[in-house]
Amino acid sequence: MKEQAKLHFANLDILRFTAAFYVLAAHIFDYTTEVYKLPSWLFKNNEIVYPENLNTLGSFVNMFFKNGSFGVDMFFLISGFLITSLLLREKSKNSTIDIKSFYVRRILRIWPLYYFIVFFAFGFAKFYTHEEMHLRDLIPHLFFVGNFSMIHALSWCSGKLFILWSICIEEHFYLIIPILLFLVPIKRLSWLVVALILVSIVTRIVLFKMYPYPWFPIYLHTFSRFDVLAIGCFLGWLNFNQFKFQLPIALRWLLLVGLFIFMGVFSVRFYDTFFYAVFFKYFYIIPSAILFYDLVINVFPTFSGMFNSFFNRLGKYSYGIYMYHPFAIIFCNNLANQYFNQSKIAFALLSILCTVSVAFFSYEVFEKHFLKLKSRFEKI
Repeated sequence: MKEQAKLHFANLDILRFTAAFYVLAAHIFDYTTEVYKLPSWLFKNNEIVYPENLNTLGSFVNMFFKNGSFGVDMFFLISGFLITSLLLREKSKNSTIDIKSFYVRRILRIWPLYYFIVFFAFGFAKFYTHEEMHLRDLIPHLFFVGNFSMIHALSWCSGKLFILWSICIEEHFYLIIPILLFLVPIKRLSWLVVALILVSIVTRIVLFKMYPYPWFPIYLHTFSRFDVLAIGCFLGWLNFNQFKFQLPIALRWLLLVGLFIFMGVFSVRFYDTFFYAVFFKYFYIIPSAILFYDLVINVFPTFSGMFNSFFNRLGKYSYGIYMYHPFAIIFCNNLANQYFNQSKIAFALLSILCTVSVAFFSYEVFEKHFLKLKSRFEKI
């Protein structure tokens, strides 16, 4: 068995799907609040359905889904963990890192669907939603700097290209991390992690001082987001050094329930005060990282083989779920309006089914052909 096969952790695809589904559910919820309005039982007074009139449950539900960007943080954590685990094994075995081969492997995974979505978004806007789209949005995304373009404009780009901001950040990470791991001795990697976290903290401080309303640049800036990727790198380094630990069952559930409650009570996108903008994220990222590491390095009794197989396969489609879901939501909104009497439940279920189906089709018919080529560039 190739050593690379050992990098497929039992629970990782389930965690990938969970992260993708959280983002999907959050955007379905956003669309529901904009188009369909929330159910009246989430409000103190059924006649006044405004956010300020939400009851306790309504406030929790609203905040929980407004925090869907936590799913993106989980993607960053997973990316840092996996890429570092892979590159450290390569460096340990070969005494070097083949940076060119790493870039090719990442290109084969990311670029085909990414560029398809870039051009599909323009066709979708022109022929389906009849939105006006601008070349100033297309060109930055062709070079993976769409997040910086949006920061410069202080607004989301036209169409549905906004979803690509996190892919741009991951590509920036993929560009520099093999070089850093090539240059930095393995035993010094913890210092590299600290340096990247400090870069993120300093970036958020600077952005907070520069902008009157700093949440948007802090949210989208690559360096502002590097700390979560760096924490993922640290977990990959721990795994490479065979650091083992297993949380007691009670503590594991405490972290899970605690994070669930946290997401329903506190906003992870509130950057109006210095402390929240710069440091608050670590109150949920660090517990999440501990829980993540526990879940990916330990094997737990699970529901059934069929259940695990189903959700592990969904995890393989998580990239497609993330990329296609904005278009599926709009399409399913029209279906719900036309055939289901504007049913909120029908809209949500159709959006989920459509997104997963398209992601499945895309992976099996389109993406998989590029993924098969990756084996030619594997080094371990």
